[in-house]
Amino acid sequence: RREDDRREHLLSLLREFRTAMLVTHAEDGDLRSRPLEVAEVREDATLVFATGLDTPKVAELEDDARVNVVLQDGKRFLSLSGRARLVRERGMIERLWSEPWRVWFPGGKDDPSLV
Repeated sequence: RREDDRREHLLSLLREFRTAMLVTHAEDGDLRSRPLEVAEVREDATLVFATGLDTPKVAELEDDARVNVVLQDGKRFLSLSGRARLVRERGMIERLWSEPWRVWFPGGKDDPSLV
């Protein structure tokens, strides 16, 4: 029960954040951070982001899937470590599409680079 309470607390915190810093490992071993909008928080505390296939972070994730995600807002923050994976599921993209993403994906939800 205590584990369930902790998970629910984590999920409620995660759902309050709109953006996160995704930290990846560059080819030279340096760390790279970039802000991303949180597209979805799943029940297992998996965070979903949208990105383009031609971005440096995709190559970095393919070489080393270990990531750190930092979420911060005022006095609240979370730092999570885990593994990232690329998902090319068009149904998920359709469901999560956000019109402001068109700035990065001019083809909209059908943009072939959107993952």
